[in-house]
Amino acid sequence: MTNTAAKATKRRPVSDGTMRHAFTPRTRAAFGRNDEPGTQIAGYIVAIDEEPDLDFHTKAPKLNADGTERMIPVYLIQTDGSTKPYGAGLRKLWMRTGVADAIVEACLDAGHEQAALGGWLQIRYEGLGEPPATNFAAPKLYTATYKPPNMQEARR
Repeated sequence: MTNTAAKATKRRPVSDGTMRHAFTPRTRAAFGRNDEPGTQIAGYIVAIDEEPDLDFHTKAPKLNADGTERMIPVYLIQTDGSTKPYGAGLRKLWMRTGVADAIVEACLDAGHEQAALGGWLQIRYEGLGEPPATNFAAPKLYTATYKPPNMQEARR
């Protein structure tokens, strides 16, 4: 005869991190690998964070010369027009090559050194550039427009 009594399972106490993940929606990437030229996103920057930079093939963290993990800036953009740091329109934008170049250029055009929280950002995927050498992938090209937070309040 089998024992039908329920086994006591070991429970883990709820931590702040567990609760934060439970109430935070999954953030989608701003651009995917199959996006067509002309795809764009626009919205308010609600968070600027950093994550470990991972090797594309092995997914292992990349290391700096001193052995520490290389970090990459990540912008969270609320695309539905609100400034709340959560919601269905939240997109994650990693500051890598083409994206970083476009955002830096847009910030300089707006008269600022870097993007700030609450600023409005529009970024558009333009297409592929010229590969740097044979057997290399063509770089993705982006254009961006940035409006600092103080300009948003001046428009109202």
